[in-house]
Amino acid sequence: MKPGLFVLTFCLLPWYAHAEPIDLKTGGWEVTVTTTGAGAADKQTFQTCVTKEGLASGSVFEGEDEASCTRKVITQSAQRFEFDEVCREPEPSKGHMTFEAKSRDAYVGSIDRTLEGGAQVHIAMSGHWVSPTCSDDVDD
Repeated sequence: MKPGLFVLTFCLLPWYAHAEPIDLKTGGWEVTVTTTGAGAADKQTFQTCVTKEGLASGSVFEGEDEASCTRKVITQSAQRFEFDEVCREPEPSKGHMTFEAKSRDAYVGSIDRTLEGGAQVHIAMSGHWVSPTCSDDVDD
């Protein structure tokens, strides 16, 4: 799996005006992502920063190639965000994503994506809050 696809699938959590954002704490988060399928198996852990403004606007979850995807929201609440997505770039794909707040300081998510050509990719992730402030060396 290309690194760009991971960034695209994780970072593209769309948020729409007047929709209730998922209820998570702001600050530093540690996220673990396990990817399987399409001839790959990988596990990554990284730090990221979540801000109040980013949760409200959705910008904390936006990726660089957001314009190439269209989304259909299935469920969006303080506890759950589920949607289908079709992307044209960087790799054409279709996916189903589900993210669930287990508490204000923990969430789990799953992404099932079909790449052009039919290859299947499954991504399981979990995040937990680690700090009320963000350090300078995290992804934001």
